[in-house]
Amino acid sequence: MNQKLTERGKVSIEQLKQGKIWCNWGWYKTKDGKQTKRPLSKVNDPNTWITYAAAQSNSEWSEQGIGIMFAKNRSGLAICGIDIDSHHADKNPIADEILDMFSDTYIEKSPSGKGFHILFFAELDKLPNAQTYKEKYLQKNSKLDVECYISGMTNRYFTFTGNQVSEGDCLTDKTETLINFLDKYMSLSVSFAPPLKLTERREVTAPIDVTQRLETAMNAGNGNKFKALYHGDTSGYPSTSEAVQALMDMLVFWFGEGGQSLVREVYMQSGLAVGKWAERDEIIDKTIENAFKSVSERYNATPNDSRYSNTHNEKKAVKRQKKPVLEDYEQFEKFIDDNYYSIKYNQITHNFEFYGFDKGESIEHLAENVPSILRDRLKKQFNGVTRQSVLEYITRYATRHKFNPVLSAIKSVKWDGVDRIKQIYDIFRIPDDTEEGKYSRIFIKKWLMQCICGLFNTIENPFSLDIVLVFIGKQGIGKTRFFEKLALNSKFFGEGICIDPRDKDSIIQATSKWISELGEIGSTMKKDMDSVKAFITKSTDEYRTPYGKAPLHYPRITSFVGTVNDTEYLIDQTGNRRFVTVPLPPDLVIDYETQIKPFDALQLWAQVYHLVNSQGGEISSCFRLTENEKQYLERRNSAFVKPMKAENEVLDILEEQQTPENGYVCTFKEMTVLEFIQRNNLKYDANVVGKVLRKYGYEAKRKKSDGIVSRVIRLPYKHYQGSN
Repeated sequence: MNQKLTERGKVSIEQLKQGKIWCNWGWYKTKDGKQTKRPLSKVNDPNTWITYAAAQSNSEWSEQGIGIMFAKNRSGLAICGIDIDSHHADKNPIADEILDMFSDTYIEKSPSGKGFHILFFAELDKLPNAQTYKEKYLQKNSKLDVECYISGMTNRYFTFTGNQVSEGDCLTDKTETLINFLDKYMSLSVSFAPPLKLTERREVTAPIDVTQRLETAMNAGNGNKFKALYHGDTSGYPSTSEAVQALMDMLVFWFGEGGQSLVREVYMQSGLAVGKWAERDEIIDKTIENAFKSVSERYNATPNDSRYSNTHNEKKAVKRQKKPVLEDYEQFEKFIDDNYYSIKYNQITHNFEFYGFDKGESIEHLAENVPSILRDRLKKQFNGVTRQSVLEYITRYATRHKFNPVLSAIKSVKWDGVDRIKQIYDIFRIPDDTEEGKYSRIFIKKWLMQCICGLFNTIENPFSLDIVLVFIGKQGIGKTRFFEKLALNSKFFGEGICIDPRDKDSIIQATSKWISELGEIGSTMKKDMDSVKAFITKSTDEYRTPYGKAPLHYPRITSFVGTVNDTEYLIDQTGNRRFVTVPLPPDLVIDYETQIKPFDALQLWAQVYHLVNSQGGEISSCFRLTENEKQYLERRNSAFVKPMKAENEVLDILEEQQTPENGYVCTFKEMTVLEFIQRNNLKYDANVVGKVLRKYGYEAKRKKSDGIVSRVIRLPYKHYQGSN
């Protein structure tokens, strides 16, 4: 446990939330349609655990839930848990008995709302060691639908709902109560007298001491293999189904004389009886039937009968079958689902995400290691496994399981009616009583709508997201941190990106986010402006999937924002409609603790999502600027255009030439650009000066004189009165 317990054996949930003993979990859909909850941190690696605040933050932008690990501190005090399943929690009197035993510790409703999770502390040095514990107690009592998890003796975690039903919110020391609970409800020393099915043939009538027989099996020649399987360890098998079948074969050898009912009862007490392997009767019955067909020998309790040693059992019960060839994608898909792996394509980051592969693997390098991990594991079950086929199947599986975590998060909440768009106006002090403020509010709102609409962009009918919202204000006032907050998670936000349309890595970096900030927008503007404008207007992006051979086109999802302190950041003299400039008050400073941190970004997007839906119109156009808004934007942007080369000097000359003084008068005279340059000693060429003159309305016209055609401009000309 990462924090010191303030009172031995008694810690509140709020205190536990400060430590790194938490995780997130995600839903995973199995092949048969069942939903399971998988932890996104390694249960056996505390370095991957996180704080409650981090887990809560993650759950706000995705469909992930929050879980708690069975941690322990240096003094041997450990978090333990009891799970009373929903099948019996509300109707089984045993559940009431257990709840009464632990009434003075923390209890909450399970995610289903029907079961209970009991959390408490226990002193590990007063409990049996792990080996003795596994030999003496069940982790799961399937008959009672009760499971017990103790730190160091389980590889599980608890989902955490916070739906408290106990009077107190503290975990208390329940060591003695736990020992009594284990002896009463989880002991392996249970005598089975199972009823027989009418159609079942029982081979003997003498009762079997299950506890003694299990002990014999675990101490036999291959006892370690039997023990590992019985306690739920499938690491030696390519799939869970094969592990279950191997255990069932062994159980038929050891308990088959008692018939199928006894084999089933003993199996249901094992660690493999979880999920569908505990709930799907047809699957369990079929596995037992296969075991009885393949294993004909039975354990003979007669001493010194070497014919029935477990070495003999291992050879007979676990048959080696010829491995099939991995021929098609369907085999690969079944393998992934049977082993509870998950491979998904993230439509925001354009990366593959892998779940279930991280046992002993580096999280940072998981994506590059998964192909070899899968190839090795597939080879245990199939022949003909090649790296290339694995790569192709991974890509196919991932792209068939696309997900958009941002859109999922936004759709998971309902707008609470609070106007958070107005809160943004207030944070940035955008007034509503001036023309400038009113248009700034319109521009901000339409950019927000664009962000939502982009999440619905499709490759069939792609559309551009060409509004770049640019906030002009001092550095260090919190603009960047606020936009990072809007992105819901830092991995969906691109900070300080410089776009170079010629650099593919630059393009990938910029468009693998939901919101990308052109932090060095001046650097971006120094690139080929035609290429930059074309890039911003694009409706699709080109990517090569992580293991793909050819680049593919994907709809643009990214919206861009700029934060600058340079009031002359626009260098193109025309075509600046894509950059929606919003000037901020010069003394504005945004406080992170009071303005950014408490801002509910998810509810903001729920509001904008509601706005887009209620407004009607096409998703590809409802956020576009009107002609009136475009005209106003053009006038506003003109104040932020960087002067052209020679512009300031030419303007000074034109102004000076139109200021009569001391007997000088101002008239207009036709002259070529070259004559204008020479007369005023400018050090620029005619092309540069001509562009400046055209910008301010001084257009050249063709004139023929003495048979020579030249282009002249009528320009102000100051001269002494009476002279030419």
